[in-house]
This record gives sequence, structure tokens and C-alpha cells, in this order.
Amino acid sequence: MGTLIVFASLKGGVGKSTHAAALTAGLLDRGYTVGAIETDPQGSFGSWADETAAQNESLKSDFLDPKTAEFESANEKIVELCNGPDYIVLDTAGNANKMTMPALYSADIVLCPFALTEWDIEGFNRTREAYQQVFETAGEETPDSFMGLYLGTVRFISNAERQKLEDLSKTAAIRKGLTHSPHISNWIEACRTPAQLDEGIIPAEGAKPMNNAARAKAKTAIYEYTARILEVVNA
Repeated sequence: MGTLIVFASLKGGVGKSTHAAALTAGLLDRGYTVGAIETDPQGSFGSWADETAAQNESLKSDFLDPKTAEFESANEKIVELCNGPDYIVLDTAGNANKMTMPALYSADIVLCPFALTEWDIEGFNRTREAYQQVFETAGEETPDSFMGLYLGTVRFISNAERQKLEDLSKTAAIRKGLTHSPHISNWIEACRTPAQLDEGIIPAEGAKPMNNAARAKAKTAIYEYTARILEVVNA
């Protein structure tokens, strides 16, 4: 069984798919085999993974349709897809569909991206409560495997923002996620790992061109972020 890493938030627009894609790419460039599972009908992570898998034999991309899932059958499908790859990265929808709770239950670790805004923090707290609820419903003790990823910026965080992080850290582990950067968005469109772009593999059709400096910045951000996640996963 590989390690299942689930990205979840009950608020949309927090960067789940971007974080999922970046981690998948970082793991691939470290030489791991990876399974990418999309459960969000919107499908941005799945589309990225489909295109990337066509150029990388170490990646397998799957979509699990929440419309046909009940808790037990959904859990069985997730567990089945965890056989084989070293790591499995699963992206959930921005609202709770029938795949969300089974994914939270099956996960080895749940990562919840959020910005330091009132609405994102509320979404973070709601997601953490849902994580606890799924185990309470099952009559089991809640694992200590829920972690928040705050979205970094190109500037230093304020004292007020730092206090928010300290308060949230009292209820869950918190780590820095990706830094807001246009280079990350352009890299996503390329549908290639940083190493593939360095090797000169042609980006996906329609992707914005990236110069050497932009590729280097995206690569550094992705690799540093991947290292932070692996440090927690392998602790």
C-alpha cells in the first residue's frame, strides 16, 4: 500500500489542485511512482495529471465519480488504487461530495490549504471538524493526521497574521504551502514536472512560455514545498 495524501477543503478557491499537482510533480522528480486521483467533477487536477501522465510513466491518473459512490464502495475504490504507487495524491471537491468523507477516512494524511483570511480560516476549521466527524461516526479515535497549509506570499507576514497562525496551530499542525507566484500558474499550464522542463520536454499545447529564471523559481518553490510535506509524512 502506498501513502495516501488527500487535499481537502470545504471552501473552494484555496489552491487544492495547485498544491496537489505541485506535490505530485515534486514526488515524481524525486523518483517515486505516484497515483493521482481526482474526485472533483471540475477536474483541474485530473486534467493536469492526465496530460502529465502521458509524458511520465511513473504517474497513473484516475477519476473517481462521486455520483455513483456510497461510503463503503468509495472507500474500497480508493484503497484499491493505493496498491502499487509509492504515493497517491487525491484531490477532493471544494464542497463535500460523496467521495470527500471516504477520502478523509482513508487518508494517511489530510492537507488543507488556506489563506490567512476570515473566510479561508472558517473553511479550514469546517474541514478539520469534518475530518473529526468521519471518525466519530465510525466510532474510532481521530488520527493526528490533519495538517493545514497556509498560502505564503512574497512578503513577510504581519504580526496579526502570525498570531492567526499561532492560534490555529493550537488545534492542528500547520506548515507553509506554496508561495503565491505567477511562475507556479505558468508551470501548471505546462503539465510537466520541473525536471522535464529542464530536460527540454515540450510543454502542453497552449502553455505560456517560461524563461530559465521563471522555471528555476517554480522549481525551487515546488521542491521546497515537497520536502516540507515529506518531512511530515515520513516523521
